[in-house]
Order: sequence, then structure tokens, then C-alpha cells
Amino acid sequence: MRSLFVKTALCASVVVSCCSAAAAQAGEWSQWRGPNRDGVSKETGLLKQWAAEGPPLVWKAQGAGAGYSSLAVTNGRIYTMGLRGDREYVIAFDAAPGKEVWATPHGTAYRDSRGDGPRGTPTVDGDRLYALGGSGDLSALEAKTGKVVWTMNVLKKFGGENIGGYSSAITVEVGGKQQVVFFTSRRAIGLGLSDGKLLWEYDRPSNRTANVATPVARGNRVFISSDYGTGAGLVEIKADARGATVAQEIYFTKEMRNHHSSSILVGDHLYGFSSGILTAMRFDTGEVAWRDRSVGKGSLVYADGMLYAFSENGVVGLVEATPAGYSEKGRFRIQQGSLPTWTHPVIAGGRLYLRDQDMIYAYDVRQKK
Repeated sequence: MRSLFVKTALCASVVVSCCSAAAAQAGEWSQWRGPNRDGVSKETGLLKQWAAEGPPLVWKAQGAGAGYSSLAVTNGRIYTMGLRGDREYVIAFDAAPGKEVWATPHGTAYRDSRGDGPRGTPTVDGDRLYALGGSGDLSALEAKTGKVVWTMNVLKKFGGENIGGYSSAITVEVGGKQQVVFFTSRRAIGLGLSDGKLLWEYDRPSNRTANVATPVARGNRVFISSDYGTGAGLVEIKADARGATVAQEIYFTKEMRNHHSSSILVGDHLYGFSSGILTAMRFDTGEVAWRDRSVGKGSLVYADGMLYAFSENGVVGLVEATPAGYSEKGRFRIQQGSLPTWTHPVIAGGRLYLRDQDMIYAYDVRQKK
């Protein structure tokens, strides 16, 4: 089972060091899970309640191709990846009218029984865009024109096999030093950013089938979660008595089993789908605040006090991010194709962006003045 879920990419891992400080201003969503890779938008002035039919649809566009790539939205452009025929493409749309600006061929077709096409999300840093295709093609392109700056196939270049870990890397700072945290197919690890040295490892949350969720960090504590009946652990990264870096387990729980999406930390609580149940859980203790079936198993983003839940069955819900209890403020459904809606939603520039394979939808979620 090589590519069942949203493969958020070695590309993301390769460029995380230069993009972790990417523009975090309101309206920008320049990489996987947003400016800080945590699923959090800094935007304000957004709707707190939806009408019965949902927020207004601004536009919908065809042409994204097949695949589960999410979207990077920055400088008035939307960037994604998709399969057209037998070629994968990196594609740019104008965010205002939703019209295609350019499309650059990018590697051979990736095929999978659960849906063909790329899984990675482009990363934009300045005037460059970085993308990893489903078959290992890694490229840097000019964000404005789509012109290829350089390209390589990492599997051929380094003699590797397609990855079995689906999680993207994050950076954390511990003791004044930067490290990169990966959740591989077998374990979570921390590597020194400057030299790649293995600093620590933690394998308890690994299910040996599909570790998908991106780790969540606050300070020197890192939360790692997977499904297939496994669970999640919170570790504290610190030096032991000999000065070696270790990951000390604070707790392990089966109450938050992230499958193909990641939890979001808001205040002191994590919000995430534990398999098919939306769950609020205290970050530092693992204590569950509430559980609800909500829109059904899906993915989340957060903005302006609200969670935007997008189920794999095309249902979209607006949920207040509060540990006091589940409070839904509206829902609607998009017309879904034959495959699950696994592409994660994006909040950028006062809009909610959704993708279902070839289709992209843009909704206005701003409060009216």
C-alpha cells in the first residue's frame, strides 16, 4: 500500500528549512498546512455562522487534474499538482477569477488503486516554487512563469524506493538549536538541521502500515499520531544526564488516532479526527474534552476561532474551536466524484478553497461589512 493517502512529500521535507520562515502574513498559505505547517490561518474577520446553503461560492474551476495535492495560495496565485493523461503537471491559477495561468509538465504518471496522480503540495518561497511528483520528480520552478529552474528524480539519483511514510516534516527549536522532525514509516525522528545528525527517535505511535499525520509541536514538546488502532504520544525533547538528546514520553493515548489528516493545536487543546470522530483533547495531558461524529472522517484547518472540517465524503462543516463542547455553525456539501475527498482545505485571502480531483472551489467566508 504505497500511496493510499495524501503524500505530503519529501519535497516538503527537503525545503522545510528554507520555508519554515516563509511569509506568515494574513492571506498567505504558501506551503503544506499553511505558513507554519500547523493548519492555522492568521486571518480574522471571517464568518462565525453559515447560511443553510453554506458560504457564497465565488467560483469553481476545472483543470487541476487527478490527484490529492492540496493548494498553496500566495501573491494572488493558487498552485497545485495534478495528473493530465500520462503526465503530471504543476499548475498555477489566478486566485481572483480561478483561471489557469500556466501548467508545467512534471514527471510520469503515478498510478494507484485508490486514485492516480500526485499527492504532494507545492511549496512557494519567494520567487521559487518547489514540487515533488508521485514518482519522485523533484523540481524548482519560477513561481511567476512555471519555467523549470532545475529538476531531478530523487529515486533514480539516490537509488531509493518510493516512500512508505506519508507524513511531512516540521522544524522545532530545542536548546537554541534547530532540528527537523520526521514521522517515517517506522518511527518519529529528530535530525539536526545543520548536519543531519540523528538526535532522537520514538516509535510507539508507528503502525507499520501508513503513518500519515504531520507532527504537532509546541516548545520542546512534539505530538505524533497514527491510526490503524495505534494512537498518539506526546514526547518532550531534552538532554539527559549525559547531555544526549532524548525524547521522553509524557503520555500515550488511543483517544487521538489521526488517520489521513493531522490535529491542530489551538490554545491548550488539540482538535483532530480520531479515526472518524472529531475530538478535542488537552495537549499536555491527553485528557479528552469532547468527541463528536461531526461531518464524518476528514481533515481540518483553523482560522479566526473556527475549525473548517472537510469530510472524505464531500461534506464541509464550520465548528467552533472550543473545549467547552461541540458547536457546529453550518455545513454544506460539494458535488463529489467517485473518489474520496482527501485533499485538505485551505483558508487564504478571506476564502475557503476546496479541491476534489479536477475541480477547485472558492468560497467567500468573510464577514460582510
